[in-house]
Amino acid sequence: MEKMDMSAFNPYFPKIFTALDYDLKHRIETPISLKYYSKIPIDGKGISFEIPKDTTIVAIPEWTTGSKFYEIGYGYTSYPTYEKGWRYVRPFILADDLNPVDNEQFYYVDMGSLEAVLDKVIEVNQPFQAEIRQQGWSLKKGQHVVARYIDNALYQHGVYLSPDLFYKVIDRWNAILLGAIGIIVATYLLGRGTWSSRK
Repeated sequence: MEKMDMSAFNPYFPKIFTALDYDLKHRIETPISLKYYSKIPIDGKGISFEIPKDTTIVAIPEWTTGSKFYEIGYGYTSYPTYEKGWRYVRPFILADDLNPVDNEQFYYVDMGSLEAVLDKVIEVNQPFQAEIRQQGWSLKKGQHVVARYIDNALYQHGVYLSPDLFYKVIDRWNAILLGAIGIIVATYLLGRGTWSSRK
């Protein structure tokens, strides 16, 4: 992950959004302690740094050029890794950080921590809740989808199937198609065998 150029994936994410006429609560207090690692830990040790619980962070970036709800690769909008439940992301910026442009380093963090922050973001932002309900999702499903937004985009572009992705590789339609092909092949082989035995 450290050797990959994450900017290569930028074309997969739209840059133009309709201007939204509402205020968002960009800063929240973390509902849990956020632990960031330089590599995925085996035993939970080796923390690079930690943002303690109740620290005020910039959860929704005010400087984003894309969506008003997230910025790709920052905070809770993380990249998938090869390990289920572990994400690769630029950490949340502390609200009192005077130099947020220095936040370009990526770290590993567990998905549960990011989902806890995302729950709080959804809870304090009515527009976010409205966007989720407009999709016909429950708030829990909305949180699940938003937390895996990058996974979904990479999968749709045929780049990577994340272990955290909520889609199944073989869905109902793939199973039906596979079954139909199996029936056709079996019918052909059985028909061929019957025709050969008549000769």
